[in-house]
Amino acid sequence: MPVHSKFIVHWTKPKDKKNIDPRNWGKGIGEEYDKLYVQLLESILDPKKGLLMNFEKGEVNADLTTNLKQVCFTEMRLRDVAYPSTINKDYGYLGIAFHREFIIERGGNPVFYLENRDNSNIIRNFVKLYADIKTKKEGSQRKELLISMQAVLGYLKPMSKSQDIEHFANYEDLEWRVVDQERLRKNKYAVEMPDTGELYLKYGPEDVKFIIFPRHQTKKRALDFLAEYFSNFKIQIPGFITVNETTHF
Repeated sequence: MPVHSKFIVHWTKPKDKKNIDPRNWGKGIGEEYDKLYVQLLESILDPKKGLLMNFEKGEVNADLTTNLKQVCFTEMRLRDVAYPSTINKDYGYLGIAFHREFIIERGGNPVFYLENRDNSNIIRNFVKLYADIKTKKEGSQRKELLISMQAVLGYLKPMSKSQDIEHFANYEDLEWRVVDQERLRKNKYAVEMPDTGELYLKYGPEDVKFIIFPRHQTKKRALDFLAEYFSNFKIQIPGFITVNETTHF
C-alpha cells in the first residue's frame, strides 16, 4: 500500500464558534451544531463560490513572514483521523475530500516543514536571500522577485508550534496548501467576490470524493439537501461518512 493517501481533505468548522468535540455536544448544543455544520456545507457547495481562501499570516521567524490568501488540506489517511485527532481539534469536524491530482492541478503542494530555530540551514539561507532581494533597487524585477519569494514562503511551516524541538505538532498535520497566485485566477480556478473581495477556490460536484460529518445526526440532517444537490448532476455521488466511521478507511 502506498505511504501517501490519494485523498486530500479540507477540514473546517462554523465561523466564530468554539470547536467542540461532537462526542461532547450533548442534547443541549447538539442540534445547534448540527444545523450550523449543515449550513456551512451548503455554503461550501454553493456553485458560485467554493472553498474560502483566507489570509494566513505565516511566520517562520521574525525575518520571514507572509500574508497570503490560502486554503489548507491534509493528506492524513481517513482512518488516522478517527478519534482522537489533532486535525479535528485544530480545524474542525467537517471534511471535504478531493483527489490529490485535483489539488496539484491548482498549484497545491505539501508544505515544507522547517526546524523552528533560527540556526536551521534552510531558514538562514532564506533570510539571506530575502534580504538580498529587498536591497535591490525599486523596479519591476525587484517587485516580481518579492512576489515569488512570498509565494514560496506561503508553503513554509515550522514543525513545532513553539521553539520546543521535542514536540512536532505541526509536522503531524501532513498539510497541503493552495496559495493565491496568478495562475489560479488566470485558469479560473479561483473566483473573487466583487462585493466582498473574498477569494474562493472553485471546484465542481464531480471533484468531491467524500464528505465527512461530525456525527451521524449531522449527516442525517444533511441528506435531503445532498440528495437534491447531487441529483442535478450526472455524476457518481461521493461517499458520506462520519468522523467516527473513518476507522474503516
